[in-house]
Amino acid sequence: MNGIPGTLLVGIATSLCIGCGNPSVDETPTSESSSPAQITVNIGATSNYAGWLYSYGLEWVECETETTWLFPSLIQSAQASHPITYDEIGQWQWHQRILIGKEQTLIFEGPLGNKKYCGLHWLFAHGGVTVDGALSSFQIAINDTLLATSHHAWTLNITFDQPLCGTALDQSVQVDVPVETWLQNTLTHETPSQNARSATLNLSEYISISTSPCN
Repeated sequence: MNGIPGTLLVGIATSLCIGCGNPSVDETPTSESSSPAQITVNIGATSNYAGWLYSYGLEWVECETETTWLFPSLIQSAQASHPITYDEIGQWQWHQRILIGKEQTLIFEGPLGNKKYCGLHWLFAHGGVTVDGALSSFQIAINDTLLATSHHAWTLNITFDQPLCGTALDQSVQVDVPVETWLQNTLTHETPSQNARSATLNLSEYISISTSPCN
């Protein structure tokens, strides 16, 4: 059985989409107050783990509003099966099951406001869609043994060491996740629900982030 990638790489740039996968981002028209941005997710392969992450959407966090943006309200809505509408610039719908166990590259484009951004909130939720009979936003198995599963919405909070400027050319953010180390260190509990809670709550401790400076 194929396993979970050792590295999950998230890159953001302002270039054309090459090798796009199936996921979609709302094609909100850009204007003089916005610029196109791109997110690339490169998922490597390993032989240890298999499963999926169910992406729901991305929220770019403006530097001046980072402390006032209330993510828990989105989690509550998702858990109650009420759809979340991403209709603002810097809010990207991304309803996609990200398979764990195969190497793949996913590329997304969308509008970004001409402002400074200090981070990302990445929401994972199943959106009411079953996969192989399971309603799960996060599921990991090894040798057909279920290690972790969760039907709850959860978020990966990403903080940039340096701001990203929506107006700059060739701005990029790279987030590296040592996924193998992350799962080996967090899937140590007795039940799949405990493992899922441990893995999702602690993912941010294992990622490293680099950004190009604003010009």
